Amino acid sequence: MIIALAFFSQRINSNIVQKSKPEIVDDFDAKIIEMGEESLLVEAFDYRKEILVCTKLLEEKESFSVGDIVNIGYDGTITEADPLGVTALCIKKVTD
Repeated sequence: MIIALAFFSQRINSNIVQKSKPEIVDDFDAKIIEMGEESLLVEAFDYRKEILVCTKLLEEKESFSVGDIVNIGYDGTITEADPLGVTALCIKKVTD
């Protein structure tokens, strides 16, 4: 019985499909106006709007400061809220 359970468990685990990482579909330049623990509030230059950027999926956490100009890559999904929201997949400083 134990052997059967181990075999069954192994078959289930081998059939689990792992989610693929989201891909960067779009990006925008913005100025950081506020910083949180897992978020940035930015003013997007192209949209002339404030956008709340979730940073929890970032693999590499670069250090930023209020006033920095950054390029934010995201999966193309924008949350319709006030302010608008995106989940960053990549953030790079544009200028010092």
